[in-house]
Amino acid sequence: PAKVELFADGLGEPLGIAYWKGDVYVTQKGEVTRLRDTDEDGRADEFLTVAYGWGVSPNYHEFTFNLLPFQDRFYISSSVPLRGGHTNYTPQDDRALPAYSTPEGPGRVYKINPATGEFESIATGLRTPNGMNIGVDGRIFMADNQGTWLPASPLYCLEEGATYLHREQPGGESPTDNVAVWFPHGEIGNSPSQMILIPDGAYRGQMLIGDVTYGGLQRVQLEKVDGKYQGAVYRHSQGLEAGVNRLVWGPDNCLYVGMIGSNGNWNHLGHKFGLERLRPTGVVPFEVLELSVRPNGFQVNFTQPLAGGSEETLRKAVVKSFAYVPMMDYGGPKRDEKTLAVSDVTLSNGGRTAFISIDGLAEKRVIHFHFGDLKSLGGDYLWSPEAFYTLQRLPDPLIESPLRQPDRFARPENAITLIGEKGQGELVPIHPDAPRWRVIGDALEVVHDASADIGGSDQVTPFNHGDIRVHLEWLSPAGGNLAIQSNGNSGIKLQSRYEIQIMNAPGIIDLASPGAQFNEAGSIYRQTAPRWNPSFGAGVWQTYDIWFTAARWEGDKKVANARITLYWNGVLVHNDEEILDKTGLSVAEGPDPMPLLLQDHHTEAEGGVQFRNTWLVHDPIAKGILPPTPMEDR
Repeated sequence: PAKVELFADGLGEPLGIAYWKGDVYVTQKGEVTRLRDTDEDGRADEFLTVAYGWGVSPNYHEFTFNLLPFQDRFYISSSVPLRGGHTNYTPQDDRALPAYSTPEGPGRVYKINPATGEFESIATGLRTPNGMNIGVDGRIFMADNQGTWLPASPLYCLEEGATYLHREQPGGESPTDNVAVWFPHGEIGNSPSQMILIPDGAYRGQMLIGDVTYGGLQRVQLEKVDGKYQGAVYRHSQGLEAGVNRLVWGPDNCLYVGMIGSNGNWNHLGHKFGLERLRPTGVVPFEVLELSVRPNGFQVNFTQPLAGGSEETLRKAVVKSFAYVPMMDYGGPKRDEKTLAVSDVTLSNGGRTAFISIDGLAEKRVIHFHFGDLKSLGGDYLWSPEAFYTLQRLPDPLIESPLRQPDRFARPENAITLIGEKGQGELVPIHPDAPRWRVIGDALEVVHDASADIGGSDQVTPFNHGDIRVHLEWLSPAGGNLAIQSNGNSGIKLQSRYEIQIMNAPGIIDLASPGAQFNEAGSIYRQTAPRWNPSFGAGVWQTYDIWFTAARWEGDKKVANARITLYWNGVLVHNDEEILDKTGLSVAEGPDPMPLLLQDHHTEAEGGVQFRNTWLVHDPIAKGILPPTPMEDR
């Protein structure tokens, strides 16, 4: 059983906590504090103020939320004061200061330098932003709570310099363009809290989010249209002890859920505290995996194939559309609610995908789906028949996004394990004195020492190879700078010569931008860009399935270029593509085979690139291990 020991008390509304570079930090009302146990008796005895000075009044609703370390800075947020549930606007003075009980501060995001205590306001227009984390694409997301100027609770992607829905003055308008997802009040969210990225499994690349009042966990799935996030929210789990406030993945791959409550209506089932561990079972229920908008409908991917006759059931799906209009009044109703007609349904991908044509789709609205008594091929009903999609923008022009089909890539019996259980396998450091990469669970994490005389610790196979089939799983953490390629950069080099790039380049497919660049993830480095960018983004496990044909030589003369077929997360991105020459600073081309290499590389990301479940097969074509054909891919 878990053992709980008191570490620190006497704190004032500690609504953010982080373990960063060996120390515990907490956000209290009006400051960030470092806690240390200097005499090692298990209790904090040193409380050091790291930063303070943003506007805070004694009002009961002026909280300081969150504590997110990212790229050597801390991110926190503040809420606005209330009077009777409404924003506590006070008369302005002659200097035209904001109409709050403090002149500058409430409803903002602050970025703090923990080394100096200096802070800056980087976004405003928030009301009660009790939830912030690194999410999709390695971006910072935050959730706000329904109230004045917020007809329902929204999810935002943080943009420095942005102004969100809540107004600093009693008048004005609140454009809703920057809302990624609305949580319809009383239906799927009342008081959303922290979100967390799902790094693995069927839902990888999506997020879970808690709710203090509605309770349980909801699942958020986003896509990009015209460069902006929008997407759907689904019910995921209920039955937890209390309202969910904070979430963290443990080293055991379990989700730890911290729960909280208060008097009045800010609790779930009247409960005020709880801590639970949720262990994934590996069983994926039958449900909607993702919704992707089209100009005339939605592509719906399911976790399991649909039963026969499902087209007729989907034609009877109830689809409604409504809008939200921010007003100074508390909350707000749905506006202009309509029922939309399903005009056609087409199934594909073995019954896992449906295209639902819908008449009358319009932008800046929420689309509510109820799929009724839909069944899987195995006879299961949907885990949850509802979904709420925030349709901010319709894609134009239409570029069909690819379907991920990862189930076709089974490991052959004669495969050689390069990285297996507990990180064990055939890989060795390229230099005898270099360290083997750090083992984390079943993965190896790149350890880069820029000061090492040996220049890092690439890992290689102890044998050379010619034609091979390779399966590689990798995770590149958030952070770093894409412009200088310090964003979780690594790579797999076939024959130590031909690099397929690995990095945490943005992942969600934008229908206006189907491909990545020729030096980003999935590319034949600085030669050929992938035709799609099906990445799951930073902090999420990805897969490469590679068929490599070595260059052909007659003596010292090359008579045929090397070729590659690459499926990235089950999507064909290079189809028998020629590799014209060695890539970047790799080993020069030549007739002799060379080892396969996994690259060490300088990074400024939040940790090292990780690799797991990596294996290869020699001479795959001769052994009948063929890549799926392009026709199968379609």
